[in-house]
Parts: sequence; structure tokens; C-alpha cells
Amino acid sequence: YVWVANEEDDTVTRLNPLEPEDAKTVEVGAGPRSIAAGGSAIWVANAGDGTVSRISRQDVEVTATIPVGSRPTAVAAGPKSVWVTDGEDATLTEIESGNRPGEPIPVGEDPRGVAVGLGAIWVASAGSNAVERFDPATGEPDGDPIPVDGEEPADIAVGDAAVYTANLGDATVSRIDPDG
Repeated sequence: YVWVANEEDDTVTRLNPLEPEDAKTVEVGAGPRSIAAGGSAIWVANAGDGTVSRISRQDVEVTATIPVGSRPTAVAAGPKSVWVTDGEDATLTEIESGNRPGEPIPVGEDPRGVAVGLGAIWVASAGSNAVERFDPATGEPDGDPIPVDGEEPADIAVGDAAVYTANLGDATVSRIDPDG
């Protein structure tokens, strides 16, 4: 399936590329911006109302609405937790089992992207022109922020051996070697 956030009408649609007529839409919080798949759930960051929606993959219905801050902008699912960045509060929050948000962790200015992989949580902060790495077990920063070659990293992805940012300010992509 392909999951699509419909920001203008506060819904998420599950599409079956092989059977387009099988589309299912569910109402979520206000202003859904980012979607992540993890385990049996789909997670949606709702920037308009400060929540994350948990959707059952099978039933396509919201099973939890979790308050996480002022303006959650991105969500990423890891093996044990879901991580959410908040662009207004400049924080990273872990959603633990039982749908409980942990204590917000301060991050760089205007965090727009979050990714999980290579043994870390990665946050792209547009206002800081940097990427920060966090230990998933403790939530503590792992080293100093890593400057990005481009301007305003807006999204982030983890590959097999590197981390990549899509930079909104100058329409470039930057590659970060996780080993320094």
C-alpha cells in the first residue's frame, strides 16, 4: 500500500497501486504532514493540532491520538519507538510503547526531518543548517551537530552507509558519512 497525507482535509488515504478502487481514507488530526510505517501501525504527524495519529494498518482506523507539542513536523518509526520532531518547539520526542510520549529533547532551530537508522536517530534542522545524531536508547546527543553542505535541510533519509538531506534553501542533496 501507499499512504498519502491529505493536509487540506485532515485525512490520510491508503492506496492500493494494483487496485485503485480499493482506496480507504481516514480522518486524522489537523494538518497531517508526515507519515511513517512501524510494526502494525502507520504514524502521522499532525502539524495543525500538535498530535500524532496512530492508524491500524489492517483496519485503516485511528487507534490513538497522542499529544506531542505545538507543531509536529516529521515522524520516523524505529524498531522500538516512534520519533517526532516539533518545528515550533525545536524538540524531538520519543513515543514509547503504550503510546506514551517521553520528555521532549531540545534540538537545533526549525527541525524539519527525522530518520532512524545506522544505530541512531537523525534530525535535520533547517534553521541550524545541521544534522544532529541521537542515541536511541538514551535520547542523548551523540557528538556535535554536523554541518550540512546545503542550505536549510528539510528532510533526511538513512541509506546503507550514509545519511542524506534534501536541502530546501538551495535545492541540493547532502551526503553525511555517519563515521565522521
